[in-house]
Amino acid sequence: MQNILILSVVILLVGCSTIEKRIEQKAIDKMTTMLDKSSLSLTRESDWDYFKESSLGNLKLLETLYSIQPNNKRLLKLLIKGHGGYALGVFDTLALEDKIKEEDFSWWRQRAISHYTRAVDYGIKYLALHDVKFEDLKSKKIEEEIKKFDKENVTALFYFAQAWGQIINYRRTDLKLIGEIGYVEYILNWACKTDPFFESGLCDMYKAVFEAQRPRVMGGDPKLAKELFKIAIKRHPKNLLLRVNMIEYLLIPTSDLAEFIKQKEFLNREFWRWSGTKDYSRRVNIESDYTAFDPQNLFNAIAKKRFWTIKKYEKDLF
Repeated sequence: MQNILILSVVILLVGCSTIEKRIEQKAIDKMTTMLDKSSLSLTRESDWDYFKESSLGNLKLLETLYSIQPNNKRLLKLLIKGHGGYALGVFDTLALEDKIKEEDFSWWRQRAISHYTRAVDYGIKYLALHDVKFEDLKSKKIEEEIKKFDKENVTALFYFAQAWGQIINYRRTDLKLIGEIGYVEYILNWACKTDPFFESGLCDMYKAVFEAQRPRVMGGDPKLAKELFKIAIKRHPKNLLLRVNMIEYLLIPTSDLAEFIKQKEFLNREFWRWSGTKDYSRRVNIESDYTAFDPQNLFNAIAKKRFWTIKKYEKDLF
């Protein structure tokens, strides 16, 4: 009789545990869905400082949820994008001044690398859930392994490869890392071929920046890079980060002062018009096709921050 009672209690406890897990599962699924949707609305954020201050809390929340549910692919996707996007939008942007000043050490650059590395680490876990080993993507097996993915995986793989590529870009003197750039390019090309209109021109931006950064000894062509930037700008005229990237990655390295002046005059005017979306007192008096909830607002907020840094050192750069 005593054994039967003990067994009944154990069964009851197991039942409660199962119910709790189901409730926990549903709660995390709902929260993940909410955070997934909010990540799309984040692109409409026009205040760079607000983005900088508010995003880390969301990332920590995602990491907490992931610690409870480590096989959740959507959480991993959000963590890859979150850390990679934050590194680019915040720490990489703050590191631009150190880059211009040619500082040997940059605290912001180290912070960027740290978040890019987190994105890569979460990416490796994402790959594992699809039965893909990171080492296989760094070999001839990449062509076969990439076939395991489809359009649903574009976001995770794009930001994974972008973070991986940014780390390599920061460590250009490391020949072993430089040797991996071809695999990064392969994944990014796959992502952009699978979804050419991914996130308001990110693919066009990537192609232009990648070509501009490619050394001449590795086939880099500044004329082709300029043409790719012009194509991207024509397709996405309200994405001002395209023009700022052209200045940073092409016009400054090639000392193209005439084109810089042209772009600077345009950006001074456009940032004034775009900034009116954040100030009602100006909005009513400025004729503008920018909106307060434009999906390219975050790109423009990052662009403005980087552009102001470039203007600060304009005389040293040209």
